[in-house]
Amino acid sequence: MPCVAALAPTVVSCVGAAAQEGANPISDAACLAGAVNAAVNLPASCDTCLEEFDVKGKVKAAASKVEDAAGDVEDEVGSVAGEIGDKIGSVF
Repeated sequence: MPCVAALAPTVVSCVGAAAQEGANPISDAACLAGAVNAAVNLPASCDTCLEEFDVKGKVKAAASKVEDAAGDVEDEVGSVAGEIGDKIGSVF
């Protein structure tokens, strides 16, 4: 439980930001900053949980999914840009 206590302020900040659904960018930024800080400077009290729940493996898998999704978005943007170019080209 010491890990939970150490991460609680960040969790509370992010729950508050999520509840506002993007209406408060300052709250969103505070959540992001807290989450990045917690990830970079994870308290030593969290080491046991990291190993027990394979957090590093799950983060790696999640990062891979985000990377794949970003690639899909990039492909879609390229496709739409191509379609727009075709439409503009057909006008001239």
